[in-house]
Amino acid sequence: MPVGGSVGQHIDDGTYYLNKDRYHFSLQGVYQYWVDGEQIEVQPGTFFWFDNKLEHWAKNIDSVDRITFVFDAVHGSL
Repeated sequence: MPVGGSVGQHIDDGTYYLNKDRYHFSLQGVYQYWVDGEQIEVQPGTFFWFDNKLEHWAKNIDSVDRITFVFDAVHGSL
């Protein structure tokens, strides 16, 4: 995500997500993340999960591009 860029408010829905959890591992850049009205500031090196079936969005607040590894795992596989 470029400097100042954002991913608009959305919910990950559809049958694909019914049996999967989504994980994020921040590699570069600081960004704000909002989930269901709560906000966190994500630093590089942060690994986290959240309920992606709730409204969420992100904004890059750093002076470098945000690079995040996002992956899905079938429930109970990790």
